[in-house]
Amino acid sequence: MEFEYQHLVGDHATCTGRLIRYSDHWTEYNPNDESCATVATSFVETGSDDTFFYISDPNRNMTDRVPKQGGDVYWSVGRIEPDTAARAQWTSVYHARRVR
Repeated sequence: MEFEYQHLVGDHATCTGRLIRYSDHWTEYNPNDESCATVATSFVETGSDDTFFYISDPNRNMTDRVPKQGGDVYWSVGRIEPDTAARAQWTSVYHARRVR
């Protein structure tokens, strides 16, 4: 499964980022300079519900909530499990489109 999103880097460059689900983890390829070079960040999936996947980055103590069909991706502090997601405070990160 793969999602892509548009990311403004610097003043002029709009780059495509990717969030990919592999068999045992997720990786986000986030553009970080105007040549659209990416930085890879690994996540572990903590679970899912009917609408979202929940992926955690223990190095940054955060969880992303990724809509299964595409849409706004959100993040929250800490490791959030699906059964506690309704009580978490979520902040929008970007709008992702599911490409496969």
